Amino acid sequence: RMLMQTFKKQCQEYVAGLIRGEGKLNLLLHGPSGLGKSYLLRCVAREAAERGMLTLTLSANALISHIRQVYFNFQQEDIDQPYYQVPLLLIDDLGVEPKWEGITIEQLFALMEHRINHKKPTVFSTNLSPTEIQARYTERISSRLFDRRLGLALPFQGRDIRLLRK
Repeated sequence: RMLMQTFKKQCQEYVAGLIRGEGKLNLLLHGPSGLGKSYLLRCVAREAAERGMLTLTLSANALISHIRQVYFNFQQEDIDQPYYQVPLLLIDDLGVEPKWEGITIEQLFALMEHRINHKKPTVFSTNLSPTEIQARYTERISSRLFDRRLGLALPFQGRDIRLLRK
């Protein structure tokens, strides 16, 4: 509970920094299942929206599926890719999306680089450990997710609250 209270406060400070146009660019919520990462991600989205910031929340699976659709329909320039321009992008459950060769890693990296270079904040949640993130997504993506100059990484710990008896 104490750790969650600390993380809640850090997330509130993160949103306040976004609204002021300062603070960390990215936020990574990582750790085992059932600890409230997705819930906290949605709280960040709601708080930012209530303060007037346009947000887009997608599961990593939906994001990569859309990117794949765009990739294979590259001749259609009118396919909307709002995740590049939205002021705050929130990607839930990074690591559960299919890993399509030549698409998933490359396009996720391109999206991250674009958002970083254009100072557009992104929030990620994942059940993967830092080691698993690096193994799945390569050093290039892992180093950006854990870069302390760019963002804040919150390592969730504990037991799955869904499995605890009430």
